[in-house]
Amino acid sequence: MKKWLVILLIVMVAGSLFAGSPRHSRSMDHRSMVWMGMEMEMEEELLKHQLEAVLAGKENTAIGDLTIGEAEELLGEISIAYQKSAFIAKSRAMSMMLPGLGQFMNDDVGMGVLFLSADLLVGAGTLLGAYFLLPDEIRFNQLNYFNDSYATIKGRWEDQSFADFLPSIGVLAGGGLIQVVLRGVSSKHAARLAEQNIAEGKITFEPKAYMLPVGPGAMGFGMGLKF
Repeated sequence: MKKWLVILLIVMVAGSLFAGSPRHSRSMDHRSMVWMGMEMEMEEELLKHQLEAVLAGKENTAIGDLTIGEAEELLGEISIAYQKSAFIAKSRAMSMMLPGLGQFMNDDVGMGVLFLSADLLVGAGTLLGAYFLLPDEIRFNQLNYFNDSYATIKGRWEDQSFADFLPSIGVLAGGGLIQVVLRGVSSKHAARLAEQNIAEGKITFEPKAYMLPVGPGAMGFGMGLKF
């Protein structure tokens, strides 16, 4: 009976890992759902490669032929594969949200500071550039937004045409594009760094053969991390 219970656990875990666990909630807005979908796709692709490595050479092994110890060992290897893919995906996602965070997760403070500083500089430069390209009539040196009446402020803005705002809009669009590229570079670097740290044994994981990925967020990021 115990042997078949362990076998059942393996089947449930493998199926759940490939299918993915539900992580969306009705309270999420569209942006959050899109982001979560991209994150799950990246994690599932990483998990596929990890599981292929774990199951290599076992294609012709019948589940019923496994002993309890072999079944538990395989289940532990599957859980480690999930943890590895989840950590790499999280490293990538953290640097996509804010450049440098994934590098800090992997103890690369130098690159983390570099990416974070670059993102802050680009953001600050974009805002300053967009401000100084606004029409003079609505900038702080010409209009007191704290003491002038609402009618005065509204009138100044309504006197401007769309063409007057084009330089500022162009700077905002350019700065936003640079930040998107920077986040993409940072996220790829963080993912490679995570893979390297795992390969070199700087980040290790413990088998979690007794845990099943059931429900939202089950067997989530960083489970069993030791670094």
